[in-house]
Amino acid sequence: MVVAASGLLQMGCGGQTATAAFATDFNCSDAVAEESDADGRYRVAGCGHEATYQCIGGPANRVCAIQTIDEGKSSHDDGPPARSRANTIASEVQIETKGDDAVMKLELVLDGKALLIVTAKPDKRADLVQFKLVRAEQDEAFAQCDLDWMINGQVLATPKSVVARNGAVLSHRVQMGRDLIAELGTAEKIALRTCKARWALTRDQVQKVRDFMGRFQEEMAWKAPAREGSTGGRVAPNGGWPAWTVPATKPTSVDGAALDARALFKKLSVSVFKLEATSGAGVSQGSAVAVSSTELVTNCHVVEGALKLVVTQGKQQWPARSVRSDPATDRCVITAEGLTAQPVAGVRSYDSLEVGEPAFTLGSPVGLELTLSNGIISGTRDEANRRYVQTTAPISPGSSGGGLFDARGNLVGVTTLVLVGREHLNQALNFAIPADAFWQP
Repeated sequence: MVVAASGLLQMGCGGQTATAAFATDFNCSDAVAEESDADGRYRVAGCGHEATYQCIGGPANRVCAIQTIDEGKSSHDDGPPARSRANTIASEVQIETKGDDAVMKLELVLDGKALLIVTAKPDKRADLVQFKLVRAEQDEAFAQCDLDWMINGQVLATPKSVVARNGAVLSHRVQMGRDLIAELGTAEKIALRTCKARWALTRDQVQKVRDFMGRFQEEMAWKAPAREGSTGGRVAPNGGWPAWTVPATKPTSVDGAALDARALFKKLSVSVFKLEATSGAGVSQGSAVAVSSTELVTNCHVVEGALKLVVTQGKQQWPARSVRSDPATDRCVITAEGLTAQPVAGVRSYDSLEVGEPAFTLGSPVGLELTLSNGIISGTRDEANRRYVQTTAPISPGSSGGGLFDARGNLVGVTTLVLVGREHLNQALNFAIPADAFWQP
């Protein structure tokens, strides 16, 4: 059965809905729809474009989502150009403007009866993305079930879904907050369930969800104020590089007798955390040190490009985000939601350090949380207007963002880099950013 857009009344609702969707997607009011052998699938052509739509629902409640696009010309006359989003691979992220607001949308066909529709309005709701499972379902029992989510093989607690029925079409709608947006933006596997019905997204569909979350964060980054300083050539984390500001006060240093290593570890271990940063390339690890009940210092190269940050100590973990940053000098400050941190006892100034005094590093080298090492301060370096504290106390990948301490428990530096020779041997050439630099412009 074939129908032109000008003669929709000659065809069933499926063809009408598919043709109406085509008219919106391709800015084309002169199209022809042809029903395929597959149930609910329609081929629509017009204005030099062709696309296949999957439709679900009853005659009065049909919903159609684009499934594939033929980039070649159709056999029909040329017409107005398609909107830019229709010239891309089917089911990718669509961004439209309604009034002053950007509306993002992604449609995924789960099977012949179910669609997953992802939408967001970054201009209005910066912290929410809506997922809507739409399926042709007459059984009222499904209206009593919640929509459950499994991400990376783990069922996650998600907000309760809102259920609505429109004739033969049943929908479950749920709004995901910031933490779940980060989870979905880095997910490798996504599955969902309502009652006994289950769906697992294909690898391609998971990537499209990740792309959606990436575009959502990009839209959010456009809303942030422009940076005054340099990015230092570093890729911004989720939400961009926040501006660098100087706190009003710096913790004062503590005096008293030097502590032995055991007593020092007990004093420091409550203030040092492992920091996990998840990006499209995988998970990297670093460290962070609490300098107040709400803020932790670290290196910007630890959080660079991160879509998700998690602060860990023992079996506890807290989602984190960057709140102050100067990527050009590798100084970053983060905060962790729900964490009331025990800050370090004190912070010493760079000018008070003496070569030869004992020094201790505490961090998570290669992910080994709360590893304590000792040595001495072996130098204070001022290179190209950048100051560093040199130490023989060992550090390794994963130590970045951890603490360099004196024997009284004062933070004297944030461990940052290791110099290695041609044979990749480290001759105790370990460096930290001076701690007091985090209270400077």
